[in-house]
Amino acid sequence: MQTSKGWRETKLGAVAGLDRVVVHPAAISHESVYVGLEHVDPDGTIAYQTVAAGELRSAKFAFSGRHVLYGKLRPYLRKVGRPNTAGICSTDILPILVGPDLDRDYLFHWLRQPRIVSLASARSDGVNLPRVSPKTLLGLPFSLPPLEEQRRIATLLDKAVAVRRNQQESIRLLNELLQSAFLEMFGDLVRNDKGWDVALLGELCEVQLGKMLSAKAHGGADPIPYLRNANVQWRRIDLSSVFEMDFSNTELAKFDLRPGDLLVCEGGEVGRCAIWEGQLAKCSFQKALHRVRPRDSRIRIEYLQELLYSLAHAGALAKSTSKATIAHLTKVQLQQLRLPLPSEDLQDRFVRIYRSILQARKRQELRLNHMNRLFESLSHQAFQMQR
Repeated sequence: MQTSKGWRETKLGAVAGLDRVVVHPAAISHESVYVGLEHVDPDGTIAYQTVAAGELRSAKFAFSGRHVLYGKLRPYLRKVGRPNTAGICSTDILPILVGPDLDRDYLFHWLRQPRIVSLASARSDGVNLPRVSPKTLLGLPFSLPPLEEQRRIATLLDKAVAVRRNQQESIRLLNELLQSAFLEMFGDLVRNDKGWDVALLGELCEVQLGKMLSAKAHGGADPIPYLRNANVQWRRIDLSSVFEMDFSNTELAKFDLRPGDLLVCEGGEVGRCAIWEGQLAKCSFQKALHRVRPRDSRIRIEYLQELLYSLAHAGALAKSTSKATIAHLTKVQLQQLRLPLPSEDLQDRFVRIYRSILQARKRQELRLNHMNRLFESLSHQAFQMQR
């Protein structure tokens, strides 16, 4: 159906097609450009990799700078990219080639808008590894404006993406500044090249593993918010999705969180940690997290957080973990970590730097959140059919 503004309702498959040219392992040449799902960032950035001849054991799809790459596995992850070169990709990525009536940049943004992401996710097959079938993807309802309007919309959204990416870069640079200041003050703490005194984490801090999840209500207490592994990111607590659970009064005393506690991930990205600042009046934590609470004046929690970051990113923390099935950091292993202990005065100097950078980062994060909301609103409005 065509509207008065020249927009028409159709299906994606009527204006674009899947271009699945199979490349067999024997045909993959040395230093071929390769893109897997892990190389496509949710913001659309592609981190290209090169592979050697014989390195890949299964067939791949060919793509060029004319395609849009669409990750069909877990579509809610928004793995959609615009390659600027030719290469090969995982077969979990569908190369889409636009027709003469469709602008590639417009299609890229259209596939990433929340409404289409939700629709593709709802129509996926599979529980543990949901996938969008090619037929489902091409059958998605598509609102097609004239080419000139498509290009105008794509240009507008590209500019919005660039502004948001600059804001993300500001946050990244602040994190780098923090780590640089830490290394300058304390040296390489994996090797302890400045020869600081060493103590076990368990000597300096109380370590408590969180509560095992249970559907059983205890009575005598209202449901309390609790933090999961997903809530703890490096240097920040993400409260965008917080669950609740019943706690007895005894459990509340055992698993409470106080400002200044450090939450450390037991599994997943082992050792990932963030300081709890009392963002909620009452909050607890589940078994996937350790609560580390200083009990010795020789350690500052901000220093400990950055130390664990350094150990984790140097691979030193992984050496301490249990790996029977999935790597995890047990309470005993955490307690046995050997921590270099710089002077309290030097740690206090670092804390002042940390708090100054943290305040700047919080301001940037607020701006980024505002930009994200504006972008989602702009994207929603851009793809509404003009009648």
